[in-house]
Amino acid sequence: MDPADETQREDARLTRALQLCRSRAENISPREYKQMVARLAERLENPGQQNLFYAHADAIYQAALNKRLDKEIQRLQNTLIVVSEELRLLRDNAPLLKGIEDWDQPELAEDIDELPTAEVPASIRNSLDALIEEILDLREDAEAASSVQSMLLPPQPVVTNEAAQLASFYRPADYCGGDWWTAESLPGNKLLIVVADVTGHGTSAAILTGVAKAACDIAVRANPQLTCSELLEQMNRAFYRVVQSEVLMTCVASIIDPTKQQISTANAGHPFPYVLQRGENGNELRQIVVRGSHLGSTPDMEFEIKTQPINPGDLLLWYTDGVIDCERNDGDPFGERRLRTALRQSEASNSVQLRDELVEQMREFASDSIVSDDITLIAGTAFPMTRGTSE
Repeated sequence: MDPADETQREDARLTRALQLCRSRAENISPREYKQMVARLAERLENPGQQNLFYAHADAIYQAALNKRLDKEIQRLQNTLIVVSEELRLLRDNAPLLKGIEDWDQPELAEDIDELPTAEVPASIRNSLDALIEEILDLREDAEAASSVQSMLLPPQPVVTNEAAQLASFYRPADYCGGDWWTAESLPGNKLLIVVADVTGHGTSAAILTGVAKAACDIAVRANPQLTCSELLEQMNRAFYRVVQSEVLMTCVASIIDPTKQQISTANAGHPFPYVLQRGENGNELRQIVVRGSHLGSTPDMEFEIKTQPINPGDLLLWYTDGVIDCERNDGDPFGERRLRTALRQSEASNSVQLRDELVEQMREFASDSIVSDDITLIAGTAFPMTRGTSE
């Protein structure tokens, strides 16, 4: 059989298997789902397809569990509204209701216990007790999911090799986030940097970052010589199989080559990275402008690569839109203009200093405003060992 035909048959079997997983995931127990996945995997003869299938199947089931969790949270919120309204009618006690809104579970329980029994009917007291217990359980689940997601990110905030020194900052808007990034060493002392942003935030977005991580790892391990565009193409095919255009993800991939002293970049709808160079007339700021469609929109896409020279000591910046969308209390966003001004005026000599400068400026700008989107930025110093840059 023609190898191309066999590849198409394998892809078709994988697609059918994933479709079956999607159709059954919400309606069967974990044990039944695990047994079904094992049976489907046996039908895939290609080990690489099997690994990809297991990664996607797990993400599909986690997404199904998350849907159940979302429904349960909505049910609890509706219950909370009803109970709160009944309490308001029974007693105009603002601290009690504030305790509910602010998630102060211990204080809320104490407030309830201190109220005279006549003021809180047993049915409402029991409803509140059950509600508090369920909220605590959900909070524990969210904290566990946050811990798992942290494992998807590089273990250290500062990564250094011959190609670059990277310093990162990550702050999710919720317990979990839809931002994700990684750095992988490639042959020839090259360094791959990938930054992605799944639509939305919270647990569902965090689960899909796991799909991105798995797809990226499989692609790099299978072909360490791959280009940025090849990586995005493979990640897109894997991501599309899971989301089927229902969720999109922006992503940018860069490869820094210390031998050729250049950076190559492919982009899938993500904010353009920056290169900051020192010049005679001050800082010279350039964007790496290369365009492409969001991952997950269609199964087959091609991505353009842009390659440009960089010098030892040049500062680099990758970020997600949470940086420029960060708002003050009056709704004014930090914006692209403030970011460019901060970069042009930067006195940083390495990636750690640049990261710290930008984070401090965002904090001063936003003050105590509520974060509405995940924030990720990765600052880089090109060829730090050539220049002798240290943390």
